[in-house]
Amino acid sequence: MLNDFNTYLQSFMGGKLREDISKKHQQNTQRILEIFNPIHDSTHRLGEAIEKNLAQGIWKPNTARTYIQSFKTFLTFLGTMIVSQHLGYKHISMSTIELVKAQVSRIATTLSSMCLKEKKAMGEEDGDRSINPNDLKTYLTSDRAESAENLLKSSSMVTRDIHTTVRNYLIMRIATSNAHRTACISNMTLTEFNNAKMVDGDCVVYVHKHKTSKTFGPAEVVLTYDLFQSVSTYVKKFRPKSSTNELFLAWGGLKMDSAGILNCFGTELAYVGIEKK
Repeated sequence: MLNDFNTYLQSFMGGKLREDISKKHQQNTQRILEIFNPIHDSTHRLGEAIEKNLAQGIWKPNTARTYIQSFKTFLTFLGTMIVSQHLGYKHISMSTIELVKAQVSRIATTLSSMCLKEKKAMGEEDGDRSINPNDLKTYLTSDRAESAENLLKSSSMVTRDIHTTVRNYLIMRIATSNAHRTACISNMTLTEFNNAKMVDGDCVVYVHKHKTSKTFGPAEVVLTYDLFQSVSTYVKKFRPKSSTNELFLAWGGLKMDSAGILNCFGTELAYVGIEKK
């Protein structure tokens, strides 16, 4: 079944992923299948098993989150096999898979929240300053964020200030829904963005250059379809012309490093009256 999954991921239906990425999804899914059988086990068992591994320190929240994201893709694969009436999958009920997918989505949300809390409590080893989720919520409901949204929809000219406003707004939105280090945002390339894959209605960008890539493979930056379209507008209308391949650039066309991303956070939060030390 896992070999079929690997083949599926490299096919047109599965997104034509590179072999190293599909292999990593296969390995991650294997870790979930070691503790949970989606066909026979109660849906509650998965949450209980993950909670146990977290409590015993076997997995960290970010590790579990990576595994569960791959498992979501595996469930989509199973659904595809059932719908196509593949001979080896006729014993699997689509209703069962849908129930498991709903549980997995809830678990993924919980793990994302745990990752953000862990970052806030412990900080990042590379010096990242964590952002309080409440601060992000305050920013995203502010006049500053609304102004950026309006610029995305209607701006016909691009100045340095307009570019900065739109770029920072999109970076803040990506940070809100992804518990990754800032390097994942600064290292995300235009090529990786253009090669994003649709997974369960979201667009997933696979970022290859990040701190734990040798252990966990590419980082998965998940964008809602709406956010993906907004970033696409940034690329077409606002992104400086440059030979640099990174997605988000400084006004002069140079790459932004992690410190530059952190400065975006500080700048935008200051606009809504939140000072970060």
